[in-house]
Amino acid sequence: MKNEIIKICKKNNGYITNKDAKNNNIPTIYLSRMIKSNELKRVAKGIYLLNGFIEDEFYILYLLYPNIIFDKDTALYLNKLTNNMLHNYSVVLPYNCNVPINSMLKIKRSRKTNINLGKELIETPYGNKCMCYDKERCICDLFLNDDFDYEDKAYAINEYKNNYLNKDKLYSYAKQLGIFQEVFNLFEVIAWI
Repeated sequence: MKNEIIKICKKNNGYITNKDAKNNNIPTIYLSRMIKSNELKRVAKGIYLLNGFIEDEFYILYLLYPNIIFDKDTALYLNKLTNNMLHNYSVVLPYNCNVPINSMLKIKRSRKTNINLGKELIETPYGNKCMCYDKERCICDLFLNDDFDYEDKAYAINEYKNNYLNKDKLYSYAKQLGIFQEVFNLFEVIAWI
């Protein structure tokens, strides 16, 4: 069983969950034994990490709460559109989903039909995948939220226009979110590009 657990961990970038163990007919007692022998580390309820792998908070949160979508400053960070360090993780949840209170999360609930606009699996700095808004949605959110100061907005917009610009996708999102004119003015009229 130990070899099977290690195989699953290596396939999952070091991680195994109780669900993985159950799906592979591995009794959880074997996970407990590997924790006692310091071969596995419990990183959250039902989530374990094989020794020698790096703990990835983004991925752990996503495994714990699969309905979350990283947004705002966290999405900017994951999309390499900010140079700020994160202190908390901003997430959005569909209004009908619940997660236990977690001091690491800044949770926003949304009933909006646009909650899935720009949602994609994105790679964390440690090579795992989690749900996050894409670059174009991040840029649009700069116009929709007052949470960002001028310097953060300028940095994100400059990074986007210099390295990732996709006008068709950006303008499509802006139209759906009702901010087309503001986005168009910035990228065309003011001639940022």
